[in-house]
Amino acid sequence: MPRNALIVGLFVAVFALLAGHAAAQGSCYRYQVAYVSAPMNIRQSYSTGSQIVRKAAAGASLTISSSTQGETYCWLNVSDGWMAWTTRVSASAPATTTAPSVDQPTQAPSIDNCCFVNRQCHTNQEWVSGYWAFQRNECPASGQTPQQTVSQPESSTPAGVDNCCFIGWQCRTDREYVRGYWAYKSNQCAAGPSPSRSDRAGNIKIEGSESFQIWVKAGLDLLKRRAPQWYDYVQGATRKLKERPAESGAFVDVAAATHHTAWDANIIYPSDLNIFTIAHEMVHEACHIYQYRRGDSREQVRLEKECVERTIEVYPLIDPHRRFAYRLKRWQNLAANMLHDRSLWWW
Repeated sequence: MPRNALIVGLFVAVFALLAGHAAAQGSCYRYQVAYVSAPMNIRQSYSTGSQIVRKAAAGASLTISSSTQGETYCWLNVSDGWMAWTTRVSASAPATTTAPSVDQPTQAPSIDNCCFVNRQCHTNQEWVSGYWAFQRNECPASGQTPQQTVSQPESSTPAGVDNCCFIGWQCRTDREYVRGYWAYKSNQCAAGPSPSRSDRAGNIKIEGSESFQIWVKAGLDLLKRRAPQWYDYVQGATRKLKERPAESGAFVDVAAATHHTAWDANIIYPSDLNIFTIAHEMVHEACHIYQYRRGDSREQVRLEKECVERTIEVYPLIDPHRRFAYRLKRWQNLAANMLHDRSLWWW
């Protein structure tokens, strides 16, 4: 084949590969511009664990070149990075006219949206409209039916509703709204907005802060959706996940089938990387519990190597787009070298 033809052929193949990868990611935002109602982080990649490049100021309009669906958010590709599509980001520009001044009801300082005052908002667009109505002091003038506590069962929730705050909880802060989202995902709306220090997910008891419970349930949900066989593997071994102070590390009490792991309780919304990490950690520690149950007496390094290999097996299932491929490489290097390199032994 002539050299030029070979170069052209390689270019076409690479282009097709990249185009196929982009198509696999999926477009989830069909507009060319996004309007920001409150400061938003612009990150290097489409993950809340990715480095922040800058902040988009409130009122900014950003040109969107593409979008991709992440674990939690639809991510928008702007000129210098990625931004999550949240209720702070709208596809339509805010109205520029100012409504006549009206009396505003007394509210807590954290409230900045009519949806928390006298409206029942069920979609992102309604939340964005509620935000701008609040800024124009229009809540009493243009509000819908005042928000009330209801007892609507999940089975009859309107299409598009994905938060307990929409179907029975009175949520007035970001923390409560995040709690309502994860409670809905875990079918916990009937439990009320103040869960106890412990909860259950299948056979596993979860002990720790509210954000720790959110994190563990999100990791189990990831396993259940993408690697159900490994979800069953974890459920069959682990009886409890217990929170430890931040930076204190993780270990497993194999006799009690209890996985102790560190978490910063000040984090209220786990990042995609957080969720991915707890998912494969649960598989790794479940492996040690199974070793204990079968009375495995091999030397420690060989026991660890087996569980490292279980971790490597679950990686491509829960990370099909290889967003965290660099971490898989670390585990593969560990598995290849740990038998003869004592510097890799962490126990």
